[in-house]
Amino acid sequence: MINALVAFAKFFLVVQVIVGGSLFIGLVLILSLTGTVTMWQMIAMAGGGVGLLATAGFAAVLFQISDRLAQLISQNQTGPQALPRQSGTSRREPALRSDR
Repeated sequence: MINALVAFAKFFLVVQVIVGGSLFIGLVLILSLTGTVTMWQMIAMAGGGVGLLATAGFAAVLFQISDRLAQLISQNQTGPQALPRQSGTSRREPALRSDR
């Protein structure tokens, strides 16, 4: 599961960088070559930049989660923890039918 999570984060990051980065760079080139920019081009450039930042943050969170899960699994602490028994309290075991 951890490998799948990391693979998804890497794939998502690569796709977003390609799409958002190409959109952002392409519109910056259009602006520099033509000297004019429309409102929609400015919105698209801002969206591409914000998308890149959001994706980097999302991928960083996924990497942190996967690292923490890997640490917990390596320490065998992912299962339910047994509660410590209190000393001085006795618990009566249920009687078996053969004991009666």
